[in-house]
Amino acid sequence: MTVRNPFTPTFGVDPPLLAGRDAEVAAIRRALANGPGDPARAALLTGARGAGKTVLLNAVERHARDQRWAVVSTTMRPGALAELTETILPRLLNAVAKDQTTVTGASVSVLGIGGGITRTAHEAYPGKPSFRSELEDLATLQQRTGGGVFITLDEVQRGAPDDLREVFHAIQHCFRQGLEVAFVAAGLPSAVSNLLNDEV
Repeated sequence: MTVRNPFTPTFGVDPPLLAGRDAEVAAIRRALANGPGDPARAALLTGARGAGKTVLLNAVERHARDQRWAVVSTTMRPGALAELTETILPRLLNAVAKDQTTVTGASVSVLGIGGGITRTAHEAYPGKPSFRSELEDLATLQQRTGGGVFITLDEVQRGAPDDLREVFHAIQHCFRQGLEVAFVAAGLPSAVSNLLNDEV
């Protein structure tokens, strides 16, 4: 009988067993349950390559989805903010808002014959708003059903500083509004140190 080696140091691949990360996962789970203001709703993970940062992000993303949170996940790099604003958030917004319909016509039933209402679905977010406005809209829609928005940013050392600042300012604004938003960013130690010392 062949026993599979649980050590799978491959880019972001989940191992058969996530060992030694119970405390981190538990802290983020509590943060999502505790509501706005919990300090673990804004977390920075740091570690050497292969330490399991991405695997930990995968684990907490699964938990957030299980709790009906919309998960906004990306690997930071130049252009990531545009992808978030123009593709990822609009896709989530339209999925959450898919039940919004407009009455476009109606007819009356006479003696029980005929009648009905015609509805056509419309995209509620066809424009190209900012990351902040889309994030606020998604969080507001999610809160109606008891969820929130969980953002994970991997490889933050590869992100453009201006993009990261815009993302963090938007998240900070949502925190100030008491919206159900949480985020975890992961990167190499030097990158996380730079973030902590940045103007954000």
